[in-house]
Amino acid sequence: MVSAGAAYVVASTKPERWKRLEIFPVTGTHVMPECGFLIFATFHKLAAFGADGIAWESPRLCWDDLRVLQADAERIEGVGYDPTNLLTEMPFSVETRTGRSLLPVPRSIDGRPLW
Repeated sequence: MVSAGAAYVVASTKPERWKRLEIFPVTGTHVMPECGFLIFATFHKLAAFGADGIAWESPRLCWDDLRVLQADAERIEGVGYDPTNLLTEMPFSVETRTGRSLLPVPRSIDGRPLW
């Protein structure tokens, strides 16, 4: 369950048993039954919740406004805001089972990673 940006796990048979997850603010969710995950999106990263709790958290994927466009058993792809790019959007792609970024980290004009 998500309420006011906070994610909660609630036992359906015992709703008095609940736990708040450390992911905040949650801006979107994606059900991935083929992997056994519920994917939570924040402004700049993703996290996967499975049967044993949080399975992974992705690295930072954008500056802001992360949007998932496509998700399947292999990868989760989308775009996010990038103030350093004239197009203002940057693509991202992460491995669904691990949360590992499949695209290189953006770099500044002097070659250093931006995050």
